[in-house]
Amino acid sequence: MKKLFALAIFCTLLSCSSDDSFTPTPPNTTIAFMDYRVDNTNKSTTSVSYIYSGTNTLKATGSQDGANNCVIFVNDSGTGSNIIQTIEIKHQALNYLPGTNFTTNISVNDAERIEGTFSGIFLKDSDPNIQISITNGFFRIMK
Repeated sequence: MKKLFALAIFCTLLSCSSDDSFTPTPPNTTIAFMDYRVDNTNKSTTSVSYIYSGTNTLKATGSQDGANNCVIFVNDSGTGSNIIQTIEIKHQALNYLPGTNFTTNISVNDAERIEGTFSGIFLKDSDPNIQISITNGFFRIMK
């Protein structure tokens, strides 16, 4: 009886497969977001939406609350540093536009999504003497 029991366990263990071809799920690349720092304070969006604002231009808006958001105007094709047309930052209910040392880069721009980075000094639209520093800007827009 012990031999029969041992044989049954042995057969059960042999029948279990060890599938080494299992591939873990990659990080979720289907979530749209806009994250950046304003004067060393992290800002993360709660939702991102877009509309076409011209023939090949997407207007993507990342909302945080009524007083803070980020709007990016970007070409819907191409990668590199000249694809973002402009970025508008609303910080504490004040509007800011790109000023000095404004840099952008689009690393992915395909049929599914646009991903890129941005940073620089942004100037208050009605008083260019008031400025904020935007660093670590990173976004993903799902098409």
